[in-house]
Amino acid sequence: MTIAGNITLISITATDNGRRGFWSTNLIFDVVTSMLFNNLTHIPLRFRRDGDYSALKDKPEFSPGRNPLTSPSPKDCETGSIADFFFKFYYDHQELFTGHLKQQFTIVTINDCDDSTLEVANFMRDTKALLALSVPISDLSDIDRYPTALNFLSMPDAYFVHTVALLAQRFRWSGINVLCNIEGGFERKLCQHFDEFLQTSVARNMEIHKTLIALKYEDEVYANFTAVYPQLTSQRVIMVLLGPSLLRTFMIGAHSRNMTNGDYIFLAFGILGIPSQNAIFWRMNQTNDKEAFLAFRSLLIIADSEGDHNGPQEINWKVHTEIKRRYNISQEIEEEDAEIPVKQYEIFSIIASTLERTRHYLDRMTVSDFVKECCNQSFNLTTRQVYVDQLGVLRSLIVAKRLGPSGLFESVITCNLVTGNVDLLETFNWFGLTTLPGEIDYCGLNGEKCLATREPELINIRIPIICIILVLLTALGIFFVRRMTLQNRLAHLVLRDIRLEEPETYRMGSQPRVTKLLDQLGTAGFYGETPVYVREFSTNTSLQRIVRNLALVDGLVAISRAHHPFIADFYGIHFTRATSSLVFERPLKGPLYSVIRGNEMIFDFDVRMQIMNAMILALHFIHTSDLSYHGAFSDEVCLINNRYVLRVTHAGFLRLFNLFHDEGSFRSCCRTSANKAAVIEQYRGDDIRNLGVVLADMFNIDPYVKKDLQFESTNTIHRKIHEMVARCLESESHARPTATDLKRWLTTVRVPKKNFVELLLDRLEKHSATLEETVQSRTEALLDETRKVDDLLREILPSAIITKLRNHEPIIAEIFDSVTIMFSDIPAFGLIVAQSEPLEVIDFLNHLHTAFDRVVAQFDAYKVETINDSYVVASGLPVRNGNRHAMAICQLAQQLLRAGAADYCKTQLI
Repeated sequence: MTIAGNITLISITATDNGRRGFWSTNLIFDVVTSMLFNNLTHIPLRFRRDGDYSALKDKPEFSPGRNPLTSPSPKDCETGSIADFFFKFYYDHQELFTGHLKQQFTIVTINDCDDSTLEVANFMRDTKALLALSVPISDLSDIDRYPTALNFLSMPDAYFVHTVALLAQRFRWSGINVLCNIEGGFERKLCQHFDEFLQTSVARNMEIHKTLIALKYEDEVYANFTAVYPQLTSQRVIMVLLGPSLLRTFMIGAHSRNMTNGDYIFLAFGILGIPSQNAIFWRMNQTNDKEAFLAFRSLLIIADSEGDHNGPQEINWKVHTEIKRRYNISQEIEEEDAEIPVKQYEIFSIIASTLERTRHYLDRMTVSDFVKECCNQSFNLTTRQVYVDQLGVLRSLIVAKRLGPSGLFESVITCNLVTGNVDLLETFNWFGLTTLPGEIDYCGLNGEKCLATREPELINIRIPIICIILVLLTALGIFFVRRMTLQNRLAHLVLRDIRLEEPETYRMGSQPRVTKLLDQLGTAGFYGETPVYVREFSTNTSLQRIVRNLALVDGLVAISRAHHPFIADFYGIHFTRATSSLVFERPLKGPLYSVIRGNEMIFDFDVRMQIMNAMILALHFIHTSDLSYHGAFSDEVCLINNRYVLRVTHAGFLRLFNLFHDEGSFRSCCRTSANKAAVIEQYRGDDIRNLGVVLADMFNIDPYVKKDLQFESTNTIHRKIHEMVARCLESESHARPTATDLKRWLTTVRVPKKNFVELLLDRLEKHSATLEETVQSRTEALLDETRKVDDLLREILPSAIITKLRNHEPIIAEIFDSVTIMFSDIPAFGLIVAQSEPLEVIDFLNHLHTAFDRVVAQFDAYKVETINDSYVVASGLPVRNGNRHAMAICQLAQQLLRAGAADYCKTQLI
């Protein structure tokens, strides 16, 4: 198709897993769009860790080997991985996103996980640019929230509940038993979707029983559903919302209990809509494959119908053929997800069809107008016939698949979500029946409940009596239900095993002990073996009185559910005869100011930056959660635990205190929502001001700083912290930043990402490296000195004697029968000394004796000593050599004469 102007496709790929990642995105986009558009420019954006981006035009040499942005890939679903380079590309190439649609029609598509896709979707919504999604995210299937997004892939997992409703209505099922795994991510999502089914009109007339289990993926090998099966036999239909491996284990167990003979209908949901290829499976090449095959025959899998037409196979063949021709890449079709090219072809076919239909007034349309033109339309595509509803969600036939005799999953039922029709294929056969069975008969599967049918007159008597009893029980029970419900909500928060201690004692390093009773924190104690603070809440209060205050109950529940890495845990409420108290976690290191002052050297600027980051994040969580505000934020509630992590304690205590003690004044001033919001904002402003006071003390900043103060510090981070503290300390509450503003401000300063222990280990590692260098240099110096000592010792003593001395062995005097000793002398040495300078004499003797030492080393002789010009040598000791010592001395003497004559001597007397 050709339109006047330019069509630009920008494809974003953040997950780069080598050739497969390249294959499943950029090449397919190139080929599919060129099949539909004649004048299209494809700009693929690939991720690189340093945040750079690159635009590659569509050209013949475009190939995986020449793509400069192929590594390294980001972490799975890493937040911000897209924003690093796409947002910069947008601002650098705004000409691609401006002008009316007939001049410049730009399509942005993304192939990544949910978090990154939501980032791009929000950005494209704000910039009013078209986004055609390539991943199924049901959150984006809302044309009101995302008026510029086309999300054609969200139908299978979002509409399986509607398929269940159609099946229940078609086959008149009066009830469904549901098995949900609330631990697995995918299964939990399916359970949430099934809760949507409970809101439909069909579900309101049905009996729904949910059985919840909690199995992690690492527990699949040991999964045991023995206790679950009896809870699922009350209804004909059993909805099994489990992952593939857990589903296989469950079905084999059901087969062993004769539940898979057709009496029960098991329903499951096909992951990715193609269970026969890469999701639900029965064959594992194990000994229980036969049982799995027989069990799966009673299972119906709700799936997408995309793979049930001839169109997808033809599209796949064309795409693979074109990729081989254009880029010389060969790859088997079954090696990749078969739906990827088909899904892309369907997206751009709908866009192309809408462009063709609106070409006469395209220049007067906005992107949101174009998206609306795609909605409420039926499209007869090459692959299948689809319908895009008013929300921009693609709808098509949903099929129910069943394991066939060949071992493959085959479509047996089709459901049209648009018309509401449910059709059984001609080959449908359910264990000899031509339709699915309805609800279980009143008498049960095997007539086990039909004893009462033999006595109809007894039933006629029992029914009125039962009705009267039920009415009486209902009247009596209404009085207790409400109170018991509230008591049950608080029952798990009532604590009994509490031991109180003396006033709090803190000790940091070598600092003296400081004992103080913190009235704001309460009394120190232990809950079991856990250190806690017990803060008195009220006197003469019982659980029954608290239950009567609904707002107070909601507040207690909100505090118990508030969990954050930098907020101390709330354990519950403790009752005594005279008082009731709240129990909070007690970090053992103590208050922040005490820990910092006792460890000034450890708590350097980087560590204090981390503590500031923790304070802001904790306060942001409190302000944005049901707690609403802290109300008593100070350095006393900022405690440090044994791992040197900040824990803000007593979050929500003041709110509960106000609700209980100031019922008249507090509730009267907060009677309207506007007044209540004003009071909460006032408390939040006080929290921000108190945060500024704590930070001013921690960073040694003047708390009465003025706006026009000229900062002496040249450090940018110090300046930013100074400015932020000044804003927090503004006298007017509305002039102070909110917790959300402070959290956003954190991104502008370089807060160390490592925790306290990691920073300390880094310092130790650097010190260790420096210490190793020092030890190495001093070891080399020691070895050098050792060599010098050894050389000197060998000049004085024989080697054998040196060895014995080092080994601490005794030196025993020896008698030698015969040895030869040679005394040498330099003639006229006195005359030489008189005629020479001292250094010349020393140099002369050094050269001469060095030459002699080299000669002595060649003979069986031992140099005894040198005294002035005398050179004394002995043979026959300390190693005996028989009678050869005399000959050795003579030969040595001759050699010494020759060596002395050959050596350079200033006087030339030898």
